Amino acid sequence: MDEDPTLQPRDFVVLCNDVEATAPLVEAIFAGRDEPGNRKPGSPRSDPPDLPFSISDRRPRQADPLVHATLRLLELADGRLKASEVLDFLSIEPVREAARLSLQDLDRLSALLEEAGVRFGWDEGHREALGLPRDRTFTWVFGLDRLLFGAAASPWATEDPVDGVAPRVLEDPEDLRRVGCLVRFLEELADACEVLRGAPLGAASPPEASARSLARWAEDLRRVVPRLILVEERQLPRWYRLLRALRELGESEPGESSRPVALDAFREVLEALLESATSTAGILRGRIHFSALVPMRAIPFRVVALLGMEEDSFPRKGQRPSFDLVGRFPAPGDRNPRTEDRHLLLEAFLSARDRFWVFWNGRGVRDNRDRPLPPPLEEMLDIVARTFLPDEPLDRARDRFVHGHSLQP
Repeated sequence: MDEDPTLQPRDFVVLCNDVEATAPLVEAIFAGRDEPGNRKPGSPRSDPPDLPFSISDRRPRQADPLVHATLRLLELADGRLKASEVLDFLSIEPVREAARLSLQDLDRLSALLEEAGVRFGWDEGHREALGLPRDRTFTWVFGLDRLLFGAAASPWATEDPVDGVAPRVLEDPEDLRRVGCLVRFLEELADACEVLRGAPLGAASPPEASARSLARWAEDLRRVVPRLILVEERQLPRWYRLLRALRELGESEPGESSRPVALDAFREVLEALLESATSTAGILRGRIHFSALVPMRAIPFRVVALLGMEEDSFPRKGQRPSFDLVGRFPAPGDRNPRTEDRHLLLEAFLSARDRFWVFWNGRGVRDNRDRPLPPPLEEMLDIVARTFLPDEPLDRARDRFVHGHSLQP
């Protein structure tokens, strides 16, 4: 953009061989580079400056915190309520905001729960329902009793047991607020788990106990989710997408929607439905756009870049299971991932109007040896070299189109 002032962010598209692996790196580099909170006082602005960007084709669970939180809630309801899993659920942004906690609060609560002895299980009844000995020690109720007793005790009190409970004395006033928010959150979480399990946490919950119709599942989830997950105005489109998925489940065929479905099966159905609706938003919004290398994405752009074109992942190998008869007896017209990837490469190349860039890891991380391009790109590079530099030796002509970047700045 420095070389050509006419280039705008909307003129760039970056096609990623693995968008899930690339997206966190893109967000780390492009998101909020020059926000005041991200720079030390007196430090210069980042170079390059902030550029608008968008990412599409990500799995909803990775891209949408509401979807991720909803699926994690279904997993918690059917699990052992491990302290690490509950804290991971609480660290999801809309859940944490609903609980009125910050990231610093979570770090402190993690340390307090560790000291209070919380490991897994809601109480002794929950552990017994999981097929374990009926033991209250190291459960959530055990740890919360210690924290609440410590909150009520004097800061100078000892930690000697009283009626079998040893208080974890809280000396910092902020710890009182944190524990209060945690207790309110855990009460809501316990109620939600009981609704989703179809049985109290202290009672056994066989699969048939949670079984209900898809319409009933959709209604229960619409009622439970807002109690634990904050839905702000900026998250309304994501919330409507989730509600639409739940409505589709509830409006299934009459025979399908009335059939009882257990909790684990419903979680798989909902996740499959959400995964099938990957987001393609942001393609033409005037931003640098990152997306997967998929068919029908060949919209003309002035600059097209390909990321992650490694020899071991492009083109796809197309391995099939041993029981797949299509793989054992191929016929004309069958889908071939390797051929499809070659076609995608050609589509991307033809979409570039001014420049076409390909990025791959050209040297080994451990031994610094040269790593070859994938065969389709090797062939393309040979054709480009012979076409535009026919009088030069092939190796020298190829080098004119390849630029090496150092691994470290």
